Amino acid sequence: MMTQKLNTMSRLIAFLLICLLTFIYNFQEIYEFAPFSVHKWRQSDAYSMALNYYNKGSSFFDPSIHFNSSKGGKAVGEFPIIYYLNSFIWKFTGVNFWVPRMVNTLIVLGGFYSLFLISLDSTHKCNF
Repeated sequence: MMTQKLNTMSRLIAFLLICLLTFIYNFQEIYEFAPFSVHKWRQSDAYSMALNYYNKGSSFFDPSIHFNSSKGGKAVGEFPIIYYLNSFIWKFTGVNFWVPRMVNTLIVLGGFYSLFLISLDSTHKCNF
C-alpha cells in the first residue's frame, strides 16, 4: 500500500517537474516562433517536408523538401513519420509553427517520463 502511494506521489512530482521545466525554458512563447537559433536549418527542413506533405498531398513514401539543387526536391533525410504526422494535424489546425514544436516536445517529454518510470522501477527492485 505504501509503495503504491509512493509511486503515485513520485509520478505526480515528475509530472509537475516536467511542467515546471516547460515554463522555465519559456516553451509557451517559443511555440509560435519560426525556425530560429542554431537549429534553424534543421527546423526549416522539417517544416519544409511537412509543408510539402500538406500542400502536395504526397504519399508517406514520397517525401520532398524545398531543395533547389535536386530534381523534385528529393534529398536524403531520416524516416519521415513525424513530418507526415505534422501534415496530418495541419489538416485540422491549419499550417502553423506550433504543431511541429508541440509534436517534438511531446516526444521528448514522453522520453523523459519513460526514463523516470524505468528509474523508478529499477530503484524499487534494488530496495533502496
